[in-house]
Amino acid sequence: MSKPLFFTHACGFLFLLACHAGLPPDRYRAWVASNRESLTATSAGDAIQTTLTYLPADWLAINEVGLGDPEKISSARGEYVGLEYYRLRVALQSGQGDVLQHAAAGTDDYYQRIEYFSFGMQHDIRLLVGPDTLACKLYHFERNYGAAPYMDFMLGFETKPGSEFDRTLLYDDRVYSSGLIHLTIPFDNIHCIPTLQL
Repeated sequence: MSKPLFFTHACGFLFLLACHAGLPPDRYRAWVASNRESLTATSAGDAIQTTLTYLPADWLAINEVGLGDPEKISSARGEYVGLEYYRLRVALQSGQGDVLQHAAAGTDDYYQRIEYFSFGMQHDIRLLVGPDTLACKLYHFERNYGAAPYMDFMLGFETKPGSEFDRTLLYDDRVYSSGLIHLTIPFDNIHCIPTLQL
């Protein structure tokens, strides 16, 4: 038996409210933490796993200045305007070891990798947003010096207002797989992030 039309519309309305409800900083940060999986895409190879996570600008602002001062959060938020932010993580599937040394031919190979990940990899990354292919505008390699079995890269791409398209990161992996990795985060998942209420 089909559901009444009113019930269907009411459920859709409640979903929209849930998606766009304004949350104070502590609840906003908790929402992002508990919904991180919906903002993440993963590709796994034989030994290497590559993960992309969308990082809302408001979440970055809260992490930068803390929860206590709305004015500081508002000021920090202004620093993130104009770009969409992502964390790209390249990790060993085993969860152990130094990913930089994985299958390296020797010391020269290891240092070439550090050079590439520090400066060259940015040119092998782009973001597809509908018909647009966006270059990586902000790039930062966060070295952990072998303290963790992964490497993190902070990425920023130009914001395209009104772009209701999935976000697909294309990463031309020249080190571990010699192939093009596609990582897609659905637009609906990004669209459902609540607003931050200060």
